[in-house]
Amino acid sequence: MRTRLSSSLTRVVRVLLPVMFVVAFGAGVVLAWVGGPPDVPDVPMAQKVMMTVWWAVVAGGVLWLRRALSDVWIEDDRLVVPAGGSEWLVPLSAVEAVSEFALSNPRAITLRVRLPSGELRPVRFLASADTFLSPFKPHPVVTFLRERIAAARADPVAAPAR
Repeated sequence: MRTRLSSSLTRVVRVLLPVMFVVAFGAGVVLAWVGGPPDVPDVPMAQKVMMTVWWAVVAGGVLWLRRALSDVWIEDDRLVVPAGGSEWLVPLSAVEAVSEFALSNPRAITLRVRLPSGELRPVRFLASADTFLSPFKPHPVVTFLRERIAAARADPVAAPAR
């Protein structure tokens, strides 16, 4: 049975947020260049250029950061990560490290996965948000993953299924 580890906000941040930001901020930049109503003074050229540069830099950063997020499920003793039109099945024993960014809510969780070629590849997702989550305690998803990974490494054949 599959259990979803990533929050539904992962998809929102990966798809909807970049579109909203690029379109909304881009519309403001276009309006600055085109001009507004006749009774409103024109925006100075330096401000137009600065707005355009800021929009390009921040939009590029948002689009670049969004590509790193993935939806993640756990099924028996492996992680399931969509990769294009297929699924990437990762044995829990291949996960080298589980880390989280504790100062965000929802928490950004990064799994370092060792590929059969020996290369380490990060898998990032957003865990579910919690109003009263302490930044000094690990997220429940991180604790769950660490326990399952330790069990898979200890006995790869008899790893507990939840």
